[in-house]
Amino acid sequence: EIGVRLVGSEMCIRDRLSTSSLWVANKIIQPNQTRVAILPIRFELSEQTEIANNYERVLQDLIIKSEKLKLLSTSVMVNNMDKPFPSLNQEYSIRWIVEGQLNSYNNTTKLTLSLVDARTALVVFSLTSDDNSSNENLLHLCQTFIQQISVPRN
Repeated sequence: EIGVRLVGSEMCIRDRLSTSSLWVANKIIQPNQTRVAILPIRFELSEQTEIANNYERVLQDLIIKSEKLKLLSTSVMVNNMDKPFPSLNQEYSIRWIVEGQLNSYNNTTKLTLSLVDARTALVVFSLTSDDNSSNENLLHLCQTFIQQISVPRN
């Protein structure tokens, strides 16, 4: 049995909590933190594997460092890829899912990042790098994206 007393409140939560309901209880305890999951970045060319992995790590690090966002384990997302987004929202209390895609055009790489509502699977926000993006510009795109999704949304 796990008991949690909310600071400044008479309310007490006492229940046997399963793993998924721990996420729900944590949402009550930390209401200002939004849960985010990252899907693996899609890419067209096999030589983009390392680039995609690097940007996934950048996004993960930025979310982890954010005070308002919490990152769902990547292994949970990979193991649940066959589940529709709304069930992930219910099971893990995820609010947003980040999707990314790398595209190559004339020796340049474009990175597109999209914010997906985990309740509806609708894209609500997207950013795409310029055609002449350097590695530094792509990193800046990741930072800008995380700053934007840190802003509370309905």
